[in-house]
Amino acid sequence: MKIEIKPVIRTAEIVDISLTISNNNSVSANVCLFKPNSIMETSNITIEGAEYDAWGTDDSYIYNLVLSKLGYERA
Repeated sequence: MKIEIKPVIRTAEIVDISLTISNNNSVSANVCLFKPNSIMETSNITIEGAEYDAWGTDDSYIYNLVLSKLGYERA
């Protein structure tokens, strides 16, 4: 039997990402996703190693990486 898996599309109206950079080459991202009038999801993600090193000076990289780890992408 073949099963077709379709991607689940999730949307959030407002995304709040707070970054805390530690001294050991890692960053902790606290993420809060909102739908109208309610909190949809909260998460904490740690970025370290090669992903942290790839950050450089492009802040959009880290925001996109955090969102992708949660299964989201910017619209």
